[in-house]
Amino acid sequence: MVLFNAAAFCLTVLFAYGAVKPASKTGRALSRLSLPFSTDDSRLRYNILLAALFLIALLVRVYGFTRIPPGLNQDEAMAAVDANALALYGTDHHGMPFPVYLTAWGSSQMNLLESLLMIPFIKVMGLSVLSARLPMLLVSLVSVFVLWDFSARVFGRRAALAVTFFAAINPWHIMISRWALESNLFPAFLLFSIYFLYRGLEEKRAFLYLSMAFFGLCMYAYGIAYFTVPVLLLALVVKLLLDRTIRIKEAALCALVYFVVALPIFLMMAVNYFKLPSIELGFMTIPYFPAQGRFADMIFFGGDIIEQGRENLLALIKNLTQMPDAPWNLIPEHGTYYVFSFPLLILGIRDAARNSGANGNLYRGAGVLLVCFWFAAALYAGLSVNRIGTNQINILFFPLLIFCGLGLQSVCRWQEGRVALPAAALYAVAFALFLGSYFGGYRNYIAPSFYQGFSQSIEFAERSGRERLYITNYTQARGMRQVSEILTLFHAKIDPLYFQNKKNLTRGGAALLPYGERYVYVNFDDSGADFSDANAVYVFNRDEAELFSEADFTVA
Repeated sequence: MVLFNAAAFCLTVLFAYGAVKPASKTGRALSRLSLPFSTDDSRLRYNILLAALFLIALLVRVYGFTRIPPGLNQDEAMAAVDANALALYGTDHHGMPFPVYLTAWGSSQMNLLESLLMIPFIKVMGLSVLSARLPMLLVSLVSVFVLWDFSARVFGRRAALAVTFFAAINPWHIMISRWALESNLFPAFLLFSIYFLYRGLEEKRAFLYLSMAFFGLCMYAYGIAYFTVPVLLLALVVKLLLDRTIRIKEAALCALVYFVVALPIFLMMAVNYFKLPSIELGFMTIPYFPAQGRFADMIFFGGDIIEQGRENLLALIKNLTQMPDAPWNLIPEHGTYYVFSFPLLILGIRDAARNSGANGNLYRGAGVLLVCFWFAAALYAGLSVNRIGTNQINILFFPLLIFCGLGLQSVCRWQEGRVALPAAALYAVAFALFLGSYFGGYRNYIAPSFYQGFSQSIEFAERSGRERLYITNYTQARGMRQVSEILTLFHAKIDPLYFQNKKNLTRGGAALLPYGERYVYVNFDDSGADFSDANAVYVFNRDEAELFSEADFTVA
């Protein structure tokens, strides 16, 4: 594979270029091996290496990203369908005007931020896999740059190069960049929040208030932010006030900015906790959801807290040690940050703790403090959410990348740098193997989770000119009408008002049936479809193919 070989070659050249130093005047025949992570390199060399890492990060994230993962996940489709409705009519696809939280699946709601970011792309490009996935790709690419700049300011430019190296080739980050799961916006926006907070402490106080706006936006990215972001901010403000890093007036103004941005979410939480009617303000709706399934995922609303806490701790350890998870979250052989990297994580945590407040530089110390509090907030989330998986604890991974980068820097300094090249070669091989899996057999492995083939089937059915479409409920599992319906709304590009029965459509001068009559979602094996309808087309799962004999149907 071209990408596989190119990546291995590029990394080998990169580290060879950064590793070899001229022989000393004492006449050593061989130079000591070291990396720019641990030695004083010229600015030109540093910039070349950094640019190469950014280029690698870009290429592995954009290569075929509308095709791999193949198809479209139901959560991607839901976010895009709601974004399309908001772009066209200022409502979600159910017709709710400007909701601060999306009704989505009814009993399982979804966060707004992903759909908001999709709106300009859908307006320009229309509803497509490209317009749905592009915001996540761009946010992820920006996060690599922000992570480098933050690390350079806090830990130094050589440590930042190591962190950027880890981010560029990181399996977790590569995988989340290439599809549009709304919860995966949370770690990037929390990174931006921490970054601007640090810059506010380091240089201009105006950045403090910008960081609070980003902390507020985190509340629209993922529900776990509801109890992690306020706790994180409270802990930080107490510590920073005690250290006299900020003044009470500044802390109060920061709190005001955060609460103004996050207020609609806090109101939504209050409305649903106290079971109050929805608040409709014309320009915004604070919705009440009679059916709620999200709160049950939190330990505070469960039954036996002690037993659930034990299970949550085991799940947290499972994530830290990169045990197998859902196929869209990680490839088991490679893990989320490479299965052999755990010692680097421990080493990096040790180094961060040792260097807090190094050289008497308060703001450098404050930066390390921010990372440690960030990491602690992620651990708190892991203990608080039941049955936590990689995407639920996703705010853990940027601190992990930082700590692993610091650990790699320490390893490369060991034995005066003699282990640097072997360490680089190990990660180059691991990265190449990951690419071989991800762009190779993984696409077939993940295809059922992204409903590969469903889009082509719906598009074929739409082109058939038939009056009615019978569409299987057997997508994710038997009887999953909601998944079949949202995928149909996306791939058929169905007008939201037509879906809401508020608009009639015509095709070729003839009126189409109302939505509920034209699109019929059925369990074929339960005789839910009229197999005698000569003016219908049937979209079925391959496991249902035996119900459609070629003697009675034209099977495409």
